Amino acid sequence: MAATSGQLMVVSDRVMAESYYRMARQYAARNAWLEALHCMVEAFMARCGEMHSPDPLWLDFYQRQFKRYLVGKRRLCCSLPEGDMIHDYLRDCYEQILSDLQSSEIPFKGDMVAFLDSRNVDFPYVEIDIESF
Repeated sequence: MAATSGQLMVVSDRVMAESYYRMARQYAARNAWLEALHCMVEAFMARCGEMHSPDPLWLDFYQRQFKRYLVGKRRLCCSLPEGDMIHDYLRDCYEQILSDLQSSEIPFKGDMVAFLDSRNVDFPYVEIDIESF
């Protein structure tokens, strides 16, 4: 259904995810790295239903860590299943960090954003030794 003049059109998360994913791949093909990173992160936020998450700490953690993942693998694009896997992995890491903080005997009273940003996530990179083939 098309919006008439003066009306906003609501776009589904699935459509947004597809658009961001397509844009990310186009930016990466043109070596527009920052734009590609941004669009790839937004694509998987939309794809996984996180666009309107009420947890700003999670969104910040996810965005920073997903970008670190993409830069660390030296390729700014990933497949849809790979991106879904990284999303789920980051969600598990985030929840584990929060659980560890809650169960700690020493209460945390610092800057939570800085604390989360300082966490190193061990991503499941696969290194292939070409010389062994």
